[in-house]
Amino acid sequence: MNSFNATPFLEKKEEPRGSQLLADHRPAMDTANEEIQACLERGDIVAAMPLIQKAVHEGKTNEVLLNNLGYACWESGHREKALECFYNAAILNPVDMDSLANFVDASYELRQYSLLEEYLRTMADATPAAHEYRYLLADCLLRQGRSTEAKDTLERLLSKEPDYPGAGELMVEIEESRPR
Repeated sequence: MNSFNATPFLEKKEEPRGSQLLADHRPAMDTANEEIQACLERGDIVAAMPLIQKAVHEGKTNEVLLNNLGYACWESGHREKALECFYNAAILNPVDMDSLANFVDASYELRQYSLLEEYLRTMADATPAAHEYRYLLADCLLRQGRSTEAKDTLERLLSKEPDYPGAGELMVEIEESRPR
């Protein structure tokens, strides 16, 4: 997964101050996630799964763990579960590019667009300055054969950001897909 070659498009937000519970678990979560990540990078999903289960059982669930679980599920053939994990990871931390990239890639590969479309619409409306959500929404709509909606969505983006990277190429794809 994570073949979505994108430059991070949203600024990372600082962790909320005053969340002592999060601060108390962060070192343990980081250590667990590093061990899990090392297993996954070696392609050893069998070794990663007990570590993931332990972290979940200990309440150390965060977007990185969910993304790693999604990757493990994907690689072991449980693609529907992987999509759900990537979605939940993206919900927990919308600025995490790995989670978003995996969510987009999994949705596209499985040709399951409804959850992705709903997420992108919500994020585009909630964060109008984050033009990437509108761009991805236009692409998602195009992949569903909804070229008129895709064009309207992309035109809305271009009205705010005329030189948005990739938008010109996407508009050409949209125009080529429209019935004549």
